Amino acid sequence: MLEGFTPWPEERARLYRERGYWEGVTIFEMVARTAARHPEKTALIAGERRIGYRELIDTAERLAARFAEAGLRPLDRVVLQLPNTPDFAFVYLALTRLGAIPVTALRAHRLTEVRHFIQASGAVGYVIPDQLARFDYRPMATRLRQECPTLRWVWVAGEPGEGQDSLRSMIDEALDASRVKEAMSGIRPDPSDVATMLLS
Repeated sequence: MLEGFTPWPEERARLYRERGYWEGVTIFEMVARTAARHPEKTALIAGERRIGYRELIDTAERLAARFAEAGLRPLDRVVLQLPNTPDFAFVYLALTRLGAIPVTALRAHRLTEVRHFIQASGAVGYVIPDQLARFDYRPMATRLRQECPTLRWVWVAGEPGEGQDSLRSMIDEALDASRVKEAMSGIRPDPSDVATMLLS
């Protein structure tokens, strides 16, 4: 359980479970359940691209394995500052599959806000676009790594800067099922733990 997290009162939690309001599944498992029932149904639309539920969940599972191989662990916090693209969905679901906690940031947030998010959450990772609306996020991420000692990784959707990693290569790299299974072995987040942080 995340340090500082206050769980629901046990009596109320038991009532919600008994009445079926809480099913004991994670966010990733909820989407995976839909993927099992409707694998080819469209989950995401990005311009001309259509992404089915099976592709969405398989991509997120592989990316979760890559994050795990990199050293990301359950309950680690990751600031997620991507625009509304398929990559956002892939990363968000991958983090929840691993049990890492996305800390969502708006794309308009800059150094002061993101620094606060990292320091307040103790984030170890930061996911950014390379450039968006004439703003380059990479130099800001470099400065944040210098100023925030907890921050170990910067993953870039686009061309990474020095010391940063390519999110695209992590998403696109083919991983065989045995490697994914090994990376994710024994990892199943507690559905009653923190899944997402929305800071204001």
